[in-house]
Amino acid sequence: MLEHQCPEARTITRLLCNVYFGFMLVAPGTDLNKLPPVNLPNYKVDDDNLRAAIDKAYEDDIRLGRMREVDTPPRFISPVFGRVEPKLDGTVKYRRLVDLSAPGGKMSGLSVNSWATHAKFSMHTIPKATASLIPNGWQYVVDFKDAYQSFAVYPGHCELMGTRRPGTQTYTVSTVLVFGGSASAENFCDASSAIAACGSARGCGRLVVHIDDVKGIEISINRAQEALATIKFLMHDMGCEDSPKKEQLAKRVLYCGVWWDTDVNVDGSGRMQASVSTEKLQRAQVLAATLAQRRVIFKHELDSAIGVLGNIAPLIWSAPAFLRRLLEAQTEAGRRMDAQAVPRDSRTRRDYKIEVTAAMMLDFGWWHRAAHQCNGTAIILQQPRQTDGFLYTDASDVGFGGFLITDLAAGEFDYFSFSWDDRDAAYARLPPASRALLPAAAWPVRPPEGVRLIPEWLVCCRETFALLYADLLWIERFRGTLQSPSTDNSVTVSAVKRMGTPHVPTMKIIRALADANRAGETRCDGIRHIPGEDNYVADAASRLRPPGEIQRLAQLHIAAAQAAGQQLPAWTPLGFPYTGFAIHRCAASP
Repeated sequence: MLEHQCPEARTITRLLCNVYFGFMLVAPGTDLNKLPPVNLPNYKVDDDNLRAAIDKAYEDDIRLGRMREVDTPPRFISPVFGRVEPKLDGTVKYRRLVDLSAPGGKMSGLSVNSWATHAKFSMHTIPKATASLIPNGWQYVVDFKDAYQSFAVYPGHCELMGTRRPGTQTYTVSTVLVFGGSASAENFCDASSAIAACGSARGCGRLVVHIDDVKGIEISINRAQEALATIKFLMHDMGCEDSPKKEQLAKRVLYCGVWWDTDVNVDGSGRMQASVSTEKLQRAQVLAATLAQRRVIFKHELDSAIGVLGNIAPLIWSAPAFLRRLLEAQTEAGRRMDAQAVPRDSRTRRDYKIEVTAAMMLDFGWWHRAAHQCNGTAIILQQPRQTDGFLYTDASDVGFGGFLITDLAAGEFDYFSFSWDDRDAAYARLPPASRALLPAAAWPVRPPEGVRLIPEWLVCCRETFALLYADLLWIERFRGTLQSPSTDNSVTVSAVKRMGTPHVPTMKIIRALADANRAGETRCDGIRHIPGEDNYVADAASRLRPPGEIQRLAQLHIAAAQAAGQQLPAWTPLGFPYTGFAIHRCAASP
């Protein structure tokens, strides 16, 4: 049947077969009889409440068919352990867990996860959820009840998840996915894709599925109710229960740790919003401040930091750039451990020590400031609007300058032109609120006499600084809009687009630019490279040409734009959804 289908249909068919007939834990075609057996003892449990919870979990699973007792010991026996989890409301939850990754005795490093599939897969993320929004739309959220226990395992693979019930000689095998299986995340994504595909085929077009959470949005409450009923039907048809206590149907819903509000008039802005809780911001702030003071951290601490910071990153423009070096450190640590043959998912791997580099310290410092200054709300623009003006910047050996057309039709413009040696005059022209946002460390350093070039004086460093100064000078004009500045330096264009660069002095300016844009509720979006000959007004300003000459060149530039029929970007607003949606709003300084 599959060979007669198009690639998309084959994918959907495969996913549905997985959901309806059971997920595979090891690669298709693997002969389980040829795999070396695993027989590991259970972990010691001293807590009476934990022992009782583990025993009850076995009773419930056997009664519901999630586990079944077997007469002879299975070939693959993984250890069982318990975990006490304090909840935010002060209560305590006891969990029974199966360790599918424990290294064992003579077969050190061997476990069920040793043979599990490690296929690449992708999940729907927060940007996907953002792009699905409809102004004033009705959102619905539903998730799988006992998600891991909702998905059946391929019958031949049940033996891979065998355990010995603590305190007995009773052996069981699991018929459903077990938390901790390395193939589980891939299987969850398969199930999510199947739900999304079937839901879309039944008319639920704006559907986002992340692991076990399903969110959709419709133009009216009636259509949202119908879509919600459709998704619940699909979940039940696939043998999965939904969780009634987590079901939501409103204009404001919680999804993936983010509050989404489609009511465009909730704060009088006429725009939608997304936000995270104050508790999450405080946790991120404390975590970043703590790790920034350390010289060495454990891998599990870095993993946790990436998870905490990554959750709020989509709501702060440029924030993903300040995760990049943390992710690189995480990846590099993984490579080193593989080279040293450290068993995957072992305690040794979890407690692997990672040196905190200067770049990581700077990133943690940025996160500490960002979490402290932000109120956790991102304004989602229904029609993100370009700023009403054309911005050009440039830098030279003697100075830096910028040129802004404020009204093309009327021929009005503004500009700045400063020497690198005249900091006082440059600071004095900035609005008072902007002066604190221009750190002295960001100012390019001229090399000593007789030295041709130093890192702090590279062209890209100076060119990026000119853009930063323009943002701070015209911060109120740019507020609430997206900028499309122009520069004749391609390295600056790349660094601003990526919000990151390996060049340390330029990265200082990039950090300041991110802070300035966040404070001004704006962002340098769509920065473009132009030939140097087309940037002649800013070029003249950066070379400290006489004011009369700069003004004459500005008038020539405006006349040429008028003759070409050029229009201000504000006249052609960008459509929605748009990937550059978020303009972060700063809270008042304490």
